[in-house]
Amino acid sequence: MISEIKVGEWVAGKRSIMAHPRSGQNYMSHILQEVGLNMAVGYLGGKEKKILDIERYNTENPVRDGVITFQFLKDVSPFSMVLHQVRHPLDSIVSSLTEPSGSFNLIFRTIDWCNYVIPKHDMDGFNKSKLALPMWTWFYLNDEIEKVADWRYKIEDIDNVFPEICERFGVKPPDKVPDVRRNWYGRPHMKCSWSDLEEADKELCDKIREKGEKYGYN
Repeated sequence: MISEIKVGEWVAGKRSIMAHPRSGQNYMSHILQEVGLNMAVGYLGGKEKKILDIERYNTENPVRDGVITFQFLKDVSPFSMVLHQVRHPLDSIVSSLTEPSGSFNLIFRTIDWCNYVIPKHDMDGFNKSKLALPMWTWFYLNDEIEKVADWRYKIEDIDNVFPEICERFGVKPPDKVPDVRRNWYGRPHMKCSWSDLEEADKELCDKIREKGEKYGYN
């Protein structure tokens, strides 16, 4: 089971940023690059237990300074630090409808929910609502990451939290956040409201709203 992977010496002492898909991972990797940190963006898996990159860091040692991933790992002991990056639930959930089915299958496996596998290119039929699928993963993946994270921040607060992020990575904070494009790998998608989430799954919507408030989203 992927959640039991021993990530091993190849990430020993490195840092990890964990986040639900479509939560600003690529944007974060680019602003960290601007201060001299090379973070691989991808997921952990495969027989050789290496980073399978979705970015351009496909080298013999793609991890370098750390990894930004949407995969939850129970065993985070090799990492020197785990940060939890969050985005407003409405934005992250609706944007996640653009993710391939494989992303959600991976999340199911990493949080020990292995009984549901989404057919390729088919996200219909999950509780009769497309939104119910990323609602489920947003709530439960973030819930698991909370248990292992050293610190959490909102990507929307990057101007305020970036100095502390830099300090936690051991680099000098710049005078301001590097000016890079924010919508790296932006994909067109619909808008959604809390009413849409309630219609998809009211009980789960209430849990998401409560967790969102805990994260500072009113």
